[in-house]
Amino acid sequence: CFIERLGYKTLYYPKQMKRWLGATAAVMVAGNGVGHIYLKGPAKWAERHDAGVHLEKHPTLVDDLLANDAVDHVIYRAGDEVHVRARRAAAAIKLDNGHVQYKTSGGDPFGYAPLPERMSRTEILERTATSDYPDAPLQVAQLFDSPRAGDFVVSATPGFDLRAGNKEKREYRSCHGSLHREHMRVPFALNVPIADRHARSVDAFPTILELLGRETPAGIDGRSLLA
Repeated sequence: CFIERLGYKTLYYPKQMKRWLGATAAVMVAGNGVGHIYLKGPAKWAERHDAGVHLEKHPTLVDDLLANDAVDHVIYRAGDEVHVRARRAAAAIKLDNGHVQYKTSGGDPFGYAPLPERMSRTEILERTATSDYPDAPLQVAQLFDSPRAGDFVVSATPGFDLRAGNKEKREYRSCHGSLHREHMRVPFALNVPIADRHARSVDAFPTILELLGRETPAGIDGRSLLA
């Protein structure tokens, strides 16, 4: 495990039982295209810390991860912002009353053409839908709304697998989980007219509810696609 080589006693598949006691890090890979890295802070595991606490202990952690060709992006929360680092650039993202604040430095980590610093969710999808990383700023910001998100999240470079090949029954080179368009685009077939706009996968649920004549519950992140 790469994190273990940085000096952490790491819980990871298939070592999860052997490393359960005394672990100072845990790495959970999903779809082999994304990895959640959890680090134990000064207190017990139950207390989650801002990424800055972990970077004080290991200030080169993000650079160390990006030095690996398999890592495309490193994402983490610092204060009220979500930070995205790539080898070529960085961005800070913040959700604000249904809008996305997006500030880049050194270029854009997703390779976008210049974007406004403040966009609605609809606008950011429209501006990035045909790029290599559709809707990525909103996706990563919402990811860290979940208490289960790692302290650091890595998204794989296309063609790379975040889990060692000898741990798999068959090698499949990260079939899903990353932010790249090959993993983000989802086919959705309907035999009714739909609105002429780009859609997110969360739009499927309210669309199906409307077709069934049901009300969409409050707080659902998605809009019906019916025209």
